Amino acid sequence: MTTTYLATLCDGVLDWGDDGPPATPKHVPVKVQVTMLPQAKPEPSASSRAALAILEALAASGGLPEFGDPVAWQIETRKDRPLPGRDE
Repeated sequence: MTTTYLATLCDGVLDWGDDGPPATPKHVPVKVQVTMLPQAKPEPSASSRAALAILEALAASGGLPEFGDPVAWQIETRKDRPLPGRDE
């Protein structure tokens, strides 16, 4: 569906109404009708298509596996030691 708006074309610039400055005497304004045409959706890039394929494969596989307790994982990974003066 197209939509048409009224505007004034003056020296290649559209004035959409009373919000702009008035035309100077040397400029000759021309009344125009502007019709907004529907735009085609751009094609996704190759990297976007690849990322989408990876995400779709991850979703189809059921997602990420359970990791368990994140605090225990962090302590094990960082090999944290108990801090002095604190009980575990």
